[in-house]
Amino acid sequence: MQTFVDENLNKFQKELNKLNEASDARDSKTVKALAEELIRKASRFGIRSAFLHWQLAVACDLLDETEKALEEVSVASALDPFDHNIERSLEIIVWKLRDSLQSGAFNEDESA
Repeated sequence: MQTFVDENLNKFQKELNKLNEASDARDSKTVKALAEELIRKASRFGIRSAFLHWQLAVACDLLDETEKALEEVSVASALDPFDHNIERSLEIIVWKLRDSLQSGAFNEDESA
């Protein structure tokens, strides 16, 4: 007999599998939507996942949502400061921001 928690964790795992499949397929919009939903669901279980925040950060970065990407990769890094993939993503996102600022891609209104 499955308990309520077992049933919900099984559903969560299936959704996590969908996220991984979307990530493998490089479907950033789907990854973003699934990661946001899974972050909300995980928080109901009292879970904060560096992996989910990292997945959301990468999706946002690929969708050119750089500010959101930086927020999410910062959360992921705080949750797991030793994960090489997260730290590399943080470096890439910061590099993109620095490059945009140096090239003048942001005007005053956007950077405020």
